Amino acid sequence: PPPKVASAVLRLKPSAMENVDAKAYYRLIKILFKQPRKTILNNLEVGSRRTRGEIEEKLKNLGINPTHRPQDLKIDEIKSLSTEIYSQKE
Repeated sequence: PPPKVASAVLRLKPSAMENVDAKAYYRLIKILFKQPRKTILNNLEVGSRRTRGEIEEKLKNLGINPTHRPQDLKIDEIKSLSTEIYSQKE
């Protein structure tokens, strides 16, 4: 007998990345979630080529707690942080 299965098709549409450099955004995502149990500050210190002081200042300016874990960040915070961290040429 034919199986009694209900199915559906979902269409996923990515949200717009307005005013955000996609390369910088995904670079930051990679750095933050490479070791997700580390704090935001520790991940950025290892992966961003910035000093601890610079990172702490940028996080403070954005109102992000440096002791939080990457999964605690909202998408808008990640977008702002990617712009802030990579606003200068490396």
